[in-house]
Amino acid sequence: MRTRGMLVGALLAACVAAPIAATAQTTAASGTVIVLPTVAAIPGAYATTVFVRNPNANTMTINVLYYQSDSASPPGNGTPLVCTPLTIAGTRAVQFDLATQCSMGATNNFGQLLLVDTTGGTFKTNVFFAYSRAQESNGNGFSVEGFPVGNFSGQDSDVLGLKRTAGAPHYRSNCFIGALNEAVDYQIVLRQGETGAPLGSTISGTVAANHTLRILD
Repeated sequence: MRTRGMLVGALLAACVAAPIAATAQTTAASGTVIVLPTVAAIPGAYATTVFVRNPNANTMTINVLYYQSDSASPPGNGTPLVCTPLTIAGTRAVQFDLATQCSMGATNNFGQLLLVDTTGGTFKTNVFFAYSRAQESNGNGFSVEGFPVGNFSGQDSDVLGLKRTAGAPHYRSNCFIGALNEAVDYQIVLRQGETGAPLGSTISGTVAANHTLRILD
């Protein structure tokens, strides 16, 4: 799938048996502002655990900002839900539950999460790493790494690995498109991997600043 515009793209594969496992990240995955493009806290379905590591010698303070998706219930309005900040000792890692950290009620919450270094004030100089795992009570779910905010641009973006099957285990792929600090126009073109042939029609639209949209299977 190819998208155009300043997008926050993420693949959500539902009903996939995928146990929690350690995932390596490169040094390029660290930053002072980290974006987790897709997180979810849906009662009776998905819960998200976020892992954050401070590689520095000094203690860090990190602000946690959650933006509800336009496709969630209730829909987002582009204003962040300010969650409890993190304090992480030097060379240590912490984890937190999204719904608890952000005091979410019994609503279908999913959207994007921003983690921002605020150590010592407004100057962002301390890099860190982040990773998230959203899953059901039986362990089925999906993992999303944290990306430094500077990784996103107006260039074309490819999302690989979309899959759909009619039989068990019933793979389905949902895509999430998001904008950061400004509205963007987007196009989605889906192609068959082996042949490059287009599938269906081009999807296009506009996503407002700090909003996300879900494109269903």
